[in-house]
Amino acid sequence: MKLEGIDPLHPSMYCVLSVAEVKGHRLRLHFDGYSECYDFWTNADSPFIFPVGWVEKNGRELQPPLGIYTVSKKTVKIVKFPPTCHGHKS
Repeated sequence: MKLEGIDPLHPSMYCVLSVAEVKGHRLRLHFDGYSECYDFWTNADSPFIFPVGWVEKNGRELQPPLGIYTVSKKTVKIVKFPPTCHGHKS
């Protein structure tokens, strides 16, 4: 299942997420395009996760998964892979 959500380590960034695991009311969320070491757990009723389309509907900018190119009117954005995984987990 795909979701959109706020990156807990970078609260100004809205990212594409996939539900990787469910345990009761807890979800392990995976940042699409990133290593599993960036996955994090949150409650299913978290105010920081949203259905697909919420970010655009609310005038925010969705960060594309790593390796995805986005093209706007005059710019091309290339999202690079991080050099290493720093083991950040919540």
